[in-house]
Amino acid sequence: MDQPAPDKKRCPLCGEPNRCAMSNATGDEMCWCFEVPVDIKLIEALPLEVKNVACLCEACLRKMTRCTEA
Repeated sequence: MDQPAPDKKRCPLCGEPNRCAMSNATGDEMCWCFEVPVDIKLIEALPLEVKNVACLCEACLRKMTRCTEA
């Protein structure tokens, strides 16, 4: 049975709203995440089904970034 498509408006890690400006109706405004440096290893670690579909929320992104800096 097929898995339902990930919700673009929810963080794939915690399920909370990701507040992604890119997933709004027009997608023409800048998102908060453009201001946060992201290690490519964090993106590579995401499940395939959510890559390029759903953004992480700011809390998860910052938490993951702190973990890789330690």
